[in-house]
Amino acid sequence: MKLQHIIYTLVSSIRLQYVVFALTLMMPNILMTFTEPLPWYTNVAQLLFGIGLFSSLMLLGKKPGKQYYVLFLFVFFGAFQCVLLWLYGNSPISVDMFLNLAATNANEAGELLGNIIGGVIIFCSIYIFMLVWASISWRKRKYFDDEWRHYLRRVIALPMLVGSTVLCVMLQMFTPFRFAADVYPVSVTYNAGMAIYRYWQLMRYDANSRDFTFNATSSHDASEPETYVFIIGETARSLNFGLYGYERNTTPRLAVRQGLITYRDVLSQSNTTHKSVPLLLTAAEAIDPSPMYDERSLIAAFREAGFYTAYISNQANNGSLIDHYSREADMRHYIRDDHPDRLPDDADMLTAMREALDATASHPKRLFVLHLYGSHFKYCDRIPDSFPKVFQPCGDVMLAARNHDELINAFDNTMLYTDMVVDSLIAMTDGATPAMVLFTSDHGEDIYDDERENFLHASPVVSFYQLAVPFTIWTNAAFNNTHPDKVGMLMANREQPLSPGRVVFHTLLDAAGIKCQSLRRDHSLCDSTYVPGDRLFLSDRNEPLRLDQLHLTDNDFRLMREFGITFRE
Repeated sequence: MKLQHIIYTLVSSIRLQYVVFALTLMMPNILMTFTEPLPWYTNVAQLLFGIGLFSSLMLLGKKPGKQYYVLFLFVFFGAFQCVLLWLYGNSPISVDMFLNLAATNANEAGELLGNIIGGVIIFCSIYIFMLVWASISWRKRKYFDDEWRHYLRRVIALPMLVGSTVLCVMLQMFTPFRFAADVYPVSVTYNAGMAIYRYWQLMRYDANSRDFTFNATSSHDASEPETYVFIIGETARSLNFGLYGYERNTTPRLAVRQGLITYRDVLSQSNTTHKSVPLLLTAAEAIDPSPMYDERSLIAAFREAGFYTAYISNQANNGSLIDHYSREADMRHYIRDDHPDRLPDDADMLTAMREALDATASHPKRLFVLHLYGSHFKYCDRIPDSFPKVFQPCGDVMLAARNHDELINAFDNTMLYTDMVVDSLIAMTDGATPAMVLFTSDHGEDIYDDERENFLHASPVVSFYQLAVPFTIWTNAAFNNTHPDKVGMLMANREQPLSPGRVVFHTLLDAAGIKCQSLRRDHSLCDSTYVPGDRLFLSDRNEPLRLDQLHLTDNDFRLMREFGITFRE
């Protein structure tokens, strides 16, 4: 009974509520003091700012329970940030992480949450308990003592807030420290606002691009038949592609495919699908991403030039920019709509492609854009039971560093499956009609590869594993005979550094002989004037960052050197 009385007294204490509520609000600041790869003085500055800010905010109201609910947005941010730190180890919630909440479908969310449930339960339980405690306090009309509240505000909270703010501003003036990027909750609030703005841009895409035209024309004979296929892979990384010297032969079919040109010096400009694919499909690139929001895609350019265009996807139709671009095609097919009872395999794309080829046989000029589901986690679920899983053991295991080998086995099996799908798509176009097939992936993947123990993609913590993607171009004999100069340049440029988000749009247009105002020949692998350009990464705030600005590790740069990736040290 005495213990119960002590607990009741503590729980009912206004001063204890103030301290505990403020501490939970500043929990991300406390954790990030230890997790952020920043100098100690910047971490101390962001910790002091968090203490000053949340102490001051909690003192604005007389009722600590009610005030905690007034600050509910920071409760949500706090839980989200702590789970993110649990997942990735460091970094504030990025703009892309907020956008991923809107773009991720239920299946993807379920597969991921089932594997990170521990961190979600721990931190959500803490904040839910705080909300329940605050609700009880509010209902019982618990008040701060005015004299004590004003004393804390005057002597501790406000001086700390002002002092830490001045410290942060001074650090920004004299060091690489960025107040709006490195200090919680300023960073998170700023990123949330930017995510809302970015989503507004997405929703305005149709209106902004309505009057846009490429003024595209074809320089090829109108009666000359030709077929172009652009295959967008999902989460395929070149380190696990047999074509790139991987110890396992994960690309047995592509390895013997005649006419295949493999490009090795390739890095993606984004580690998120909702940005990397728009970079592939438009004239946008890391140094200038604006065209993805205001201009139409290469699908529209091909269509203006007289091509029949088709878009076939095994991704979810989630209202992203990619889905807006797909509406610019003559034919739009999301194969998930055909299988409401199951998640289709990429092999279902083969049936859809075969039907599309038959349906468009009367059109001499055709463009097909296919978006695979590839190697998106869960890896083992991307492969049908009928397809042999060569690398064993390969089971449905939890995301954990201890399961690295089994996860790699499953991932490599998806590489084998992608090899089969891509090669089968190539085989469909290997006929008398000149044809070109370009395959690349949106981004790579972390799979507990080094001491960082990072996993998945789209994380604020970028690695070489997430940037290294395969890039191949295949042309058939008819295309080689019709356009030997273009094939010659594709071969000549195969050792050049490239970023798919910078070259795909221009290479496909140039190969098809399409002239338009957006075409830049120095971005085309088909042209003798091709210039590699700088290695850039499009940050979550749409800033073009050099590799040395990404907090890559020595291991990342070592792998680049071993893999033959060109970069400035």
